[in-house]
Amino acid sequence: MQRSEIILTLVLAGLILAGTTYQTYRGGPKTAVVITHPRLPPFDATAELTIGAPSASLAPGFPLPVPTPASPTAQGFLRFINTASMADWVRLPGIGEKTAEKILAYRQQAGSFRACEELKEVSGIGEKKYQAIYEAVQAQSNLPTPAPPVWRTAPPVRSIAPAPNVRPLANKDLNQATLADLTAVSGIGDALGQAILKARAERGGFATWADVDQVPGIGTSRLASLREHFTLREKK
Repeated sequence: MQRSEIILTLVLAGLILAGTTYQTYRGGPKTAVVITHPRLPPFDATAELTIGAPSASLAPGFPLPVPTPASPTAQGFLRFINTASMADWVRLPGIGEKTAEKILAYRQQAGSFRACEELKEVSGIGEKKYQAIYEAVQAQSNLPTPAPPVWRTAPPVRSIAPAPNVRPLANKDLNQATLADLTAVSGIGDALGQAILKARAERGGFATWADVDQVPGIGTSRLASLREHFTLREKK
């Protein structure tokens, strides 16, 4: 039989199987269709396929993997590598300061080790060194554990009473203000405060706020601040 005849036979078998399936779906009687081939044993194209339950193992001696929770030892080791300090690391066999620094830098960058074997991702930690670290940590009886948070009570807030005999700046005449009084105003520094005192001395005191505005560097905003903090008995 030529290749084209084989293909044609398979196509016909597919059409017959599709028709039979449709007839069965509509409730009609099922008709067996037996296909024969010189090189193949006869088979019923309408026979139902039975898929058995999956076996308990992939092959004899190879059971299917069953997920198990992490052992307490693995949990303790994971807690150790996520909390150990530089001093804890250098006490382990084969771990010097440089390797400890690499481990701490990796942990800081990653946030934490999500699994024990992630420690092997650190440069310089191979399989043999990992096993040595694991066994050394197992042998320790005092694995470091995170310290519980310490809650401290905040000290009570004490109210500060105003100092006696201190008058607000707004009650003080600008012609009586000192350099300390002037620099207490926002925007008035030492240089500008001394310029105000110099101009006041040259004029024999400010007669009006317009005189204050003539001081170099005052400007509109600083003049408004001075008027909020001081009074000025203008001369008529």
